[in-house]
Amino acid sequence: MPAIKTGVSLDPEVLDKLNRYMRIAGYRNRSRVINQALNLYIVEKEALLQEGKGVGVLTLLYDHTVSDIEHNITHIQHDYLDIIVSSIHVHLDNINCLEVIVVRGDIKKIRKLAERLENLKGMKVLRHVLSRICEK
Repeated sequence: MPAIKTGVSLDPEVLDKLNRYMRIAGYRNRSRVINQALNLYIVEKEALLQEGKGVGVLTLLYDHTVSDIEHNITHIQHDYLDIIVSSIHVHLDNINCLEVIVVRGDIKKIRKLAERLENLKGMKVLRHVLSRICEK
């Protein structure tokens, strides 16, 4: 199927980062890079829209200097003990921390956990890898 042209508005900072990445990675086609990025984003988000049981990881990168963020992350996790299998915390530097949370259970609950964490002040990035568990 032929590509459909569309217009997209980007913040100047995002465009600068995209152009810098493309230059370093040797890409010449901005449309192709944006298309690949959108496909990855959609696939990732669609996993959280499924029904049933799932298993995966939530990866959080956050600024631990933001007031109460570590307390809030811990408090939220306590509300989801039935789907959290394990977590690991890594101090990256004086500002940034990485938290990896292994989850297993109802995808709707995993989605709610991810949404609550993602909306915390100081959260820089929340990514997930999630697979649906096909029950027999």
